[in-house]
Parts: sequence; structure tokens; C-alpha cells
Amino acid sequence: MTIATKDILRLPQQALELQGTLARHDTGERVKLDRLDGVIAAALGALGLMTSLWGFNQLGMTLEDTRGLDLWFQGDIYRVTQNMTDADSDHYRTTVHPAASILISPFGIILTKLGMAPYEAARNIILLFSALSLGLMYAALRLLAMPKAVSALFVGVMASSGTFLHWNSVIEQSLPSQITIILALVLLAYGRTKSHIWWILMSAGTLSITITSWMFGLIATLARWPMRPDGEAAPQGKFSLKAFVGYWMKSPVIRISAIALGIIFVLAVVQFFTFNEAGLFFDPRIVKTEAYFVQPVAGAAGRPGWTPWENLQSLYITTQISPAPYLQVMEVSQWVNKEYYIINNQHSGFSQTVPGIAATVAWVVLLGLGIWGAIVHQRLRPVAIAVALMIVAEGVLHVLYGELTFLYAPYVLPPLIMLAAFSWFSPHRLKALVLAAVVMVCGGINNVGQFTAAVDIAKQTVAGNPPKIDPPY
Repeated sequence: MTIATKDILRLPQQALELQGTLARHDTGERVKLDRLDGVIAAALGALGLMTSLWGFNQLGMTLEDTRGLDLWFQGDIYRVTQNMTDADSDHYRTTVHPAASILISPFGIILTKLGMAPYEAARNIILLFSALSLGLMYAALRLLAMPKAVSALFVGVMASSGTFLHWNSVIEQSLPSQITIILALVLLAYGRTKSHIWWILMSAGTLSITITSWMFGLIATLARWPMRPDGEAAPQGKFSLKAFVGYWMKSPVIRISAIALGIIFVLAVVQFFTFNEAGLFFDPRIVKTEAYFVQPVAGAAGRPGWTPWENLQSLYITTQISPAPYLQVMEVSQWVNKEYYIINNQHSGFSQTVPGIAATVAWVVLLGLGIWGAIVHQRLRPVAIAVALMIVAEGVLHVLYGELTFLYAPYVLPPLIMLAAFSWFSPHRLKALVLAAVVMVCGGINNVGQFTAAVDIAKQTVAGNPPKIDPPY
């Protein structure tokens, strides 16, 4: 079988036609959220806040000075605390967090002016985000026309996850970024709006906190809006740059994305002149800087090499079911001029506890049923394809990027929960609910145990009495 050149040249046109068909797919009448939905969302938000507060209380002040730098799964907790509450701290990581400081720091600075300590102010911001994450995730699932109780159950699965316990109990920028991803899922489930403004704000939001999270906004936009302008033929005849640009600037996808990019560009420039040592996300030099964290590059430089299977296992399994943590010594790097400790679970494999094993098996089967439900449920095809693309895109990114994949778990958790929730639309919805309950209960028991083990390691290490490293990873 031969493929003619003309067939290859037609591929972009066919892709545009396929994308337009997907974006115009009728997903039926929208679900109208009622007062009871608001009550349930608020209750789930309170659950998120209390869970987060419990985690903070377990850790206490363990990670809130320079002794805790990178210790908690390579999290930048001390730096983020400073950035959230002090414009004069070192905001150099705004190169990959494009507008995080200018959007979040004013709230922390106001709280410190009102008398709160920096740690307390930053912690309260995270507590608010923890509440929002569960409430908004409930709204996203309800907009898929799932029953209230089913939506609440899958939000419970999210709340019991290893990711929620480990990363909603510390001060990090992954949680604010996760909120923007959940908002992308909310709009994806809701569909097109009369005005582009909500989609522009969503797209700008996903770009604002973490640069790679923009792909969630772009994918959601592509799933709901056509690339080609509605009701207008493409320019014909002799090529004209003016006509070409004029035509494509009427594209809803390009218009939404371009305006969103422009908003963050302006915010980043203002941030650059307002916050100490702030960088610019469009500075090409960041490519060289971030290449340090690309695993194949690290392997070529003699540092720990590429572990694609462990990366994917961490991203899709450890995100929900945490394995045992361990302490690891990290070598001198371009960032730290001496050896230092981190708590890690990258090479722990699957959880070996009885509840953890049960939850892992249930989670894998639940994801399988979610894929089944996404395939057979025709009405929500644009949502299903977009969620699948988000999960695959995260997999492609983190099979290559990042020394410790669990650090990036908050970004993939929301689409994974939505995929698992698609199991409700499979032919085995009742079995799916049982599996979800097993993941929530057994997984929660396992994750609490692994979290408290990590807390103990952190406290011993900061106190100058780190546990014995055996085996010496």
C-alpha cells in the first residue's frame, strides 16, 4: 500500500475537519446545579479544608526553614512560603510559574500586614485552595450529568488520594495550579459559553501558575471550540499573508488562546518589575535551565538515568495509592552546592500494605472501567477525548521530565479522577461504585500510613537524626 503525496498534504485539512466535528458534537442539555449541589460542594470543601489542616498539624513547622529545602519529595516549600508572603524574596522560579507571584503573593502580603506570620498566611491560602479543589471537582463531575451521590463518591476518592494528603498538607504551587486545571475540566464539562471571556480566563489561568499546565487549557478549548472560523470560507487563490492572518485570527481557538497568552505576557512583565529576581516565562534561556531535569539528559551527565516505567507508574498509580517513602541522599547539583536529603517514593514500586494492595487492584480496574465508559458513552465524546489527551500529554511530559515524578502528581490527579468517574457510564456501573469505595477506604487507610511515615522521616531528618538509608538508593 502506497501513500500518495497528495494524501499526506490532505492530512492537516482532515485533522481540522475531525476537530471541527468533535467541537460541534452535541453533548445534550446542560445539568443545572441546584441548592443541594451547593450544600454538597460546600461540605466537600469543608472536608478538604479539614483534611489539609490535619496534614499541616502533623508536619508542624518541620519544613518551614532552610533545613527543609527539597526534603519533602523535592518540593520548594520554604521558597514558596517566602514568595507567597514577601515581594522581596527570590522569585526566580517565575520563569516556569509565569504569573504565580503577582496573582497569589498580594493575598499573602495582605495577611502578613494584618499580623499573621508568613507560614500562617501561606498555610491559610493553601487551606482555601484545598476547599476549592474538592468543591470545584464536584461541580465538574455533576456537569457530566452524574448523580449527586456518585459525584460526591468520586470526589471522596480524590480526597483520600496520596496526592491530596501529601501535597495539600504543605505550601507548594502545585495546588493553585491544580485549581486552574479543575476549572478547565469544569468548562470542558459545561461546554461553550455565549462569550469567550470565561474560556479566555480559564486558558490564562492554566498558563498563569505553571507553564506546562497551559496544555490543559489548550486541550479543553480544542475539544469545545472549532479551529476554523464558523461560516467563513478559507482564502482561495494566490496566497496573501494579510488574508491568511485575518482568516485565522477569527478562529475561536486561536482567539481565545492568543488573548490568554497576551494577558499572562502583560502580567509577567509587570511581575518582572515588581518582584525581586522575577524571571520571564518567554525567556529562551529557561530551556537550558530546565534541561537539567530531563531524565535522559541527566543519565548522559552521569546522574541517575532514565526510568520511564517508574515514571508512568508513579504518575498513574502512586498519584492515587502511595507506596512506602524512603530517605535518599542527593548529589551536589547546579542548584545545591552540597549533598542533601530528600524523601522519595520513586523506586518503591507498588504499596505493600494489605489495604494498599486492595486499593491498587481496585484503582487499576476502575480506570479500565472508566476507559470503557468513555468509549461507549457517545454523548460526552468531546470530554472523554480531551481527558484522555490530558492524561497522555502528562505521561509524555513526565516520562522524560522531572527527577521525582510524585512532585507532579497534583497536575494529573483531576483528569485521572474524571476518567475513573467515567466508569459510571460503563455497563458495570454498580461494580464501579464498589471499586471506588474500596479505593477511597482502603486507599485512604494506606495513604494516611504512608503520609505519617514520611512525616516521621522528615522530622527525624530536620532534627539532625535521619533514619538509616537502607538500601542506599
